Amino acid sequence: DKKYVAKLKSMLKSNLIKSRVFFMGPIYNKKKYLLLSSFKALILVSKSENFANVVMESLYCGTDVIISDKLPWPKTNFIHKVSFHSDKIEDTIEILSKKKTFDPCSSMKFIKSNFMSSQIINMYEENILRYAK
Repeated sequence: DKKYVAKLKSMLKSNLIKSRVFFMGPIYNKKKYLLLSSFKALILVSKSENFANVVMESLYCGTDVIISDKLPWPKTNFIHKVSFHSDKIEDTIEILSKKKTFDPCSSMKFIKSNFMSSQIINMYEENILRYAK
């Protein structure tokens, strides 16, 4: 929504952080993988997001995530759940900024075993066929 993006840009300008935030638009395929895997963490602290595919994408790229404690993801050593208060978010960012070792294999394994196994795909397919009639 263009109005929403304009509102966000206005908020950034008024808070003097406009030069540190970039609106990149949609990014797909290999470019998305390279971008997500180049960061220590994805931060998605949303009041209304539900499952959030970008969380799964980031974890598959080996990138830790900082998410709202309202999202239906388990807390792990690579999924950091925080309340919607800036001090909790800041504390988690600080902890991750000092983290020396990252284990991208663990988050990738988590995604593969929980979302990409043939058993899970078959279950999704069965549910879609059952309820899509």
